[in-house]
This record gives sequence, structure tokens and C-alpha cells, in this order.
Amino acid sequence: SFKDINFNKTDSNNNNINTGKLNNSNSNSTIKIEFIDKMIFQGGINTICYSNLNGICFISVNDCINVIKIERKIHVNTDKNEINSKTSKFYLMKDVNVKLKSVASNNSFNFVSDIKLISSNNENISILVCDYFKSASVFTYNLSKNQLIEQAKDFSPTWIITSTFFSKNEDLKKQFFLCADNDNNIVVFRQNEFPKSDDELNKLEKIGFINIGEKINKFRKHSVINNKTHQRVKFSSLSNEVNYASFVTTEGTIGVIIELNKKDFHFLNSLQNEIL
Repeated sequence: SFKDINFNKTDSNNNNINTGKLNNSNSNSTIKIEFIDKMIFQGGINTICYSNLNGICFISVNDCINVIKIERKIHVNTDKNEINSKTSKFYLMKDVNVKLKSVASNNSFNFVSDIKLISSNNENISILVCDYFKSASVFTYNLSKNQLIEQAKDFSPTWIITSTFFSKNEDLKKQFFLCADNDNNIVVFRQNEFPKSDDELNKLEKIGFINIGEKINKFRKHSVINNKTHQRVKFSSLSNEVNYASFVTTEGTIGVIIELNKKDFHFLNSLQNEIL
């Protein structure tokens, strides 16, 4: 945790600079930060999503998603006069030049409330987009063509506030998307795995619907190591690595959602029915 952020706008000679530091509250160490580049949009930014693999950033501004590429140019200096006395190797002095470049956009939305990165590789980036006045949709950004293409969407109006998903899978048909709407519901979407027509191919189906009585304002995806030593009830679906999603509500509730297979679900469902 950091207790303060200090920025300096000018140096001793009143030259404009853009540097600062973060002071660690737990120690005396500091992290130096530097302002590199900026991009100004006509409107307020609602949400942002970043792919570290490709350096692609998705920024929503009102009814539009802007695709921004973070370009890095690294200049390596191999000066023979700069020798490391310990390793007898040359210092590699890297000068990094970073710029923001707008590469694509899509303005087919009303008001984008959330963007989540589903998967990314060297060719495509898949994202889940939630529209507050429409519903959820899945888009794929093609890096070679610089195009943001819609893959599937929910055609019914659902006022989505926030979203998440389970395991990162390249096959979008095996993904489960969790969305929280404005009516205190958790809606589970999945792309039609066995479409009978072209319309069903591009459709996100609602396969789950849970009313929790409170408005969820944030999801967060987690992955933890399952400790089977202290586990009283053995679930076959809980492997060594457990993927789950936690959420928080406007009423102060913290909840957890975990994916179970059919066997464990029927066991817990029977236990719940016996208790109730």
C-alpha cells in the first residue's frame, strides 16, 4: 500500500517535467514513475481493459469503444567503454519510447458499462462488453486487420452493470459469462454450442438466473490453490486449482460464486432441499 503520490510539474529551472514517486507506507522505499504520453477523448471514459500480451487497450467513451495500441520502441546502446567489472560484459542501456496510437473503434453501443478481457493470442483478442441499456456481447479484435468484430450477443434488453467469466478458454463456446443487472440479478450467459441457424450461432443464451436481492457493483475473478488437507467435504470438481468469482454489493455484502460439476451440484442441491 502507498500513502501518497507526489508529482512534480517543473524542475529547479522551471522546465516542464512529468515525473513523480510513490511512497510505500510499510517501508521507506519509493517507486519512481514517469508520465509518458496521453490521449484526449471527447467524453467521459467509463471503463478500460488492457491486454498485456499485445499492448492493446480497450477504452469505452459513452457509446464507443476505442482500441488503443501502446507502441514501444527500445533502443539498445552497446557502448564498449561501459563495462561491468564484475561480469566483464557490456551494459545494455535501453532507451524506451512509448506512444499511444488509435487503431480501431466501434460505436454500435448505447452506454458501455464494463469490458472484460476473455483471452488473447498473437492474432486475436476476445473481450466481453456490457451495455447498460442493451445487454452483453462478445467481440474479437483482429490484430492484423485492426477490426473489432462482434461474435455473439444477447438480443434481449438487460441492464448490465458489471461482469466476469470463469476459465480463460480460447473456445468462446465453452465460456460462462456472469453479469449483474440493475434488478439485483446474476445472469449467466453462454454462446450457443449447437446452433441450428445463423441467428442462433451469434446468440448468447441465458442459462442461469439468480436474484440475490442486492445490487452488485463489482465482480472479481480469482484462482486459488485448493487445500484438501483441511477440506471436510470432498468435491470431485474442486481440483488443485480452484477458479471462482467474488462480488460486492451496494449493501455491503461480499459473495463468492464457484463452478461445480453435475455430481457435486446435485449433492449440494439435495442437501439444501433437506435443510429447507
